[in-house]
Amino acid sequence: MRWIAIILTLIAATSPALADPLPSIEKVLSEGSRWTLDIAGEKGILELLSGKTRHGPGEKMRVDMKVRWQGQPGKLKASADRDNRQLRIMLSVESSRDRTRFNCKGEVSPDDPRRMSGKCRWGKRSGPWHAAREDHAVSHPPVLTLDLQPDHPMPGEKITLRAQATDPSGIDRIVILVDRREVKTCHASSCTWSGGPYAAGVLTYGANAYDRAGNRAWSGYQTVEIVRRASEGERREFKTMHEGLVPYVHHSGNWYRVHGEVKRSAGDWNFFFPHYRANTPAVQRLLRDAGDTGRPARTDEEVWERIRSVWNFLGRFARSGVVPHAADHWPSIIEHADYYAAHTDLLWAACMSKSLLFATLAGRMIDSPNRIAVASCRHIASDGRPTATHVYLAVLLGGRWLYLDPAMAASAGLPLYDRRRSVGMPGVSDIDYLHPYKILSLPGSRLSRVPYLGD
Repeated sequence: MRWIAIILTLIAATSPALADPLPSIEKVLSEGSRWTLDIAGEKGILELLSGKTRHGPGEKMRVDMKVRWQGQPGKLKASADRDNRQLRIMLSVESSRDRTRFNCKGEVSPDDPRRMSGKCRWGKRSGPWHAAREDHAVSHPPVLTLDLQPDHPMPGEKITLRAQATDPSGIDRIVILVDRREVKTCHASSCTWSGGPYAAGVLTYGANAYDRAGNRAWSGYQTVEIVRRASEGERREFKTMHEGLVPYVHHSGNWYRVHGEVKRSAGDWNFFFPHYRANTPAVQRLLRDAGDTGRPARTDEEVWERIRSVWNFLGRFARSGVVPHAADHWPSIIEHADYYAAHTDLLWAACMSKSLLFATLAGRMIDSPNRIAVASCRHIASDGRPTATHVYLAVLLGGRWLYLDPAMAASAGLPLYDRRRSVGMPGVSDIDYLHPYKILSLPGSRLSRVPYLGD
């Protein structure tokens, strides 16, 4: 008998332990619960709507449910074994993007009943799926954009606001606000509102976007000043972040600093843009890979598309570092091109390095040097002094100056021409992008004033 007891003890010690029972099938797959469902990278919110629970053969529990994924109806079937230690899932849903039907099988995790996973088939393809209950899922707000037209409204003109939002779970609604009042709600991913005309003054506007997971994106309140057109030679003082009131003069439809520094001498160009017009085979390849078409950009839209092309190219191929170059000048386009030919990437460092490389490529591809300049503005240094300098690009399009910070090229794309806008670093409120105090012009440019880079 003693040997039998020992053998039974050894068997118990070496046998795998049974998993603890899962919560009841009704609790795991409760009506009204929401799950973040990912099928081979395509995400959306899976809503469990209603179902019937019944006993199957061998006292197994079964449930048939109506579900909704990405706003499209679907079906879920589940069965639990008699001991409730395994809960199998069969799921059939459809993509709202292209109407692909996914047929999936899997099970609820025995370690965490708030997770389930398995394998899906669609057509001749297959891939993994996994879902996490919303109270366990990582949720993110929608991506929201808000545009105002015209960019510079005058007294008596109407305005149009257009908000657009995207989110893997789908967009539930968009709410547009004007002067802090809700003026329109759209149960769609795009919402347009027109109003006015408005008298001279400051108009405040914004938008909220809500996804189907309940997350909210807020544009923040934005303002536009409705003013009469300034006359040629008119002077005004602009309030800057770090320099107090600065006088500007209106010239050719834009505002320019009365006392601004413009670097445009041959010595400046040779130091900052050495060998700017070089056309070696390596330079030709670099420009071609960056999107050069071989002809000058003649329209504002063509200029913007070349800038977008350079922006995207640098976002993919530029990484942190310093390209080898001669000590008596900044890296030339030849040195950049030779490095690119050898390594299939580019190197840039701080804001001046980024801006010079961006301006060089864009300037060569546009071949209109009066449209682009390297701008310098004030921001707060790490020791608290508001005298530090940040460098970025100033671009003239559609008769207006915009600012573009190439530091954002790797993380934010530029919109199409009809939605063009300035792009700076979000969340950095101490950089006075609108009021550069100095510009460095491109070789051959006739630009002789420091522009205001706002509406």
